[in-house]
Amino acid sequence: MKNKTALAELIHSFNEFLLYGDLNSRETSLLKEVISLLSGKLPKEKQDLIESHYQGQKECSNEFSSMGDAQLYFNQNFEQ
Repeated sequence: MKNKTALAELIHSFNEFLLYGDLNSRETSLLKEVISLLSGKLPKEKQDLIESHYQGQKECSNEFSSMGDAQLYFNQNFEQ
């Protein structure tokens, strides 16, 4: 089972609240806007995690590490 990133978990929670919460139309509209703004940050979060993994591998003296390996790690462990 893949994990969700912290930001993806937050977005999921907000979407659940949107579906099951008792919100008026203004609150619903604001929450949808927040969800949209957060969703726009997912690509940056993904790239930050991939780059951090790559840098960690390099610091552990793994001379064979690559950005492709870091990308593969993210894809295998996280859902977006």
